[in-house]
Amino acid sequence: MPSRFIHIFINSAGVLLLAAASALFISNWANTDLVEPRDPIFMISMRHLFWVLGGIGLAIALTCLFWKPGSLQLMLILCFSANLLLSRLGLILLLVHGGFRGFLNSPAVSFEISASFANVVLYALIFYLLIGSGFSLALLKIREKSPARNAK
Repeated sequence: MPSRFIHIFINSAGVLLLAAASALFISNWANTDLVEPRDPIFMISMRHLFWVLGGIGLAIALTCLFWKPGSLQLMLILCFSANLLLSRLGLILLLVHGGFRGFLNSPAVSFEISASFANVVLYALIFYLLIGSGFSLALLKIREKSPARNAK
């Protein structure tokens, strides 16, 4: 049984991923008339990328919220957030300045916020998920190797 901290983190990550996936779906439905930029890494429209990211986020969120908490959810969260961070590093290598800001116009318009604020929220989400899942996985490994746990 994971510790209370890990259980709370998995549930909070599930709720945040569900909110983020919902935001991506809503922005896709609400902004059909905007001309979207193409993702420079995968070379697909941002609309299609948002459907994919929203679907993956929704699947991970449902796993976090409805399955027994454990290392599976933590690994999914870690992989998802690490891939988002690697995408950002890919944008740097492609000399795209400003982070994801230029690609977040559709969600920003849908929720009447600035693209810069949406960019900051996305970075906060990425780092929360990355650090929380890494820390939680480390806690699980420490608990597995503790002598008190093995004595039982």
